[in-house]
Amino acid sequence: VSFTYNGSVWNPATPVYWKDETTPADFYCYYPYTGSVGDVTALAFSVKEDQSTLANYKASELLWGKTEGAKPSADPVNITTRHAMSNLIIYVVPGNGYTEETLAAETVSVSIASVMTSAKINLATGKVSATGAAGTVAPYKESSYWRALIVPQDVVGAELVKVTVGEKTYTLNQTVSFESNKQYKCTITVNRVSEGVNIGIGGWEKGEIDF
Repeated sequence: VSFTYNGSVWNPATPVYWKDETTPADFYCYYPYTGSVGDVTALAFSVKEDQSTLANYKASELLWGKTEGAKPSADPVNITTRHAMSNLIIYVVPGNGYTEETLAAETVSVSIASVMTSAKINLATGKVSATGAAGTVAPYKESSYWRALIVPQDVVGAELVKVTVGEKTYTLNQTVSFESNKQYKCTITVNRVSEGVNIGIGGWEKGEIDF
């Protein structure tokens, strides 16, 4: 059943009733809503490969939550959702030979490679499984960083991040396990040297709380 928020309460598309006055019920919530779920253990979902616009970034979001054993009551049932996807934050910062101003003057672009963009989610457990072939994601550019929603998966020694500075492109090979509801940060330092530009890679940070 789809629910719509009017600013203060959630309203169902059709009335929802308790079975009786004593029987508890389990509630499962997911967003975005789809009216056709062929298999509740394998709902298909895909993040956008092009997340360079805010609309496409938001369209790559998948929320899930559940409340089990709720007892019949006149009060609303509270369901807390969590992010089913991972969030990857990429900073490109100036190193030797660059200042923030001179790096900002360069044409800098970032892409994320070697990641599967399709998944299936078990609505009963919230477990997300990546499916299909690996592709490339174009992240959304914030004022000082890039961000993208990534399907939870293990990336092992693969070409993960591509950074283009001017006409030169550099790649970052990385092993990382993306998990649901966790945020990952990658800092890439760009150095200007006599033969052009090289890139130094900083550490990864993995958040343990909602992003």
